[in-house]
Amino acid sequence: MSFRYLQSLFFKSASFQHAIEREQRAPHPDWMRLLQLKKRRLVIKDKLYRQVIAPAGNVRLAPVPILRRPFPRNVAARSRSHAPHDFPY
Repeated sequence: MSFRYLQSLFFKSASFQHAIEREQRAPHPDWMRLLQLKKRRLVIKDKLYRQVIAPAGNVRLAPVPILRRPFPRNVAARSRSHAPHDFPY
């Protein structure tokens, strides 16, 4: 593991993050490109994790729970007279 390799990984990660932010700010973001950029950035972050954090010791990252907002099940069955503020979110 060389310093140049780690430096290139950090640079690639930052450039992917910049491209992700630029795509998200676009008037009509291309969601497929956004997904590809995010996946490529995760690959870089995994490489960094394996090269820097994992060899330092027995360090393990805990999985982050996915929090979802409740969504009403019978949206189509509701009449149009319900206002948007009647939904639980």
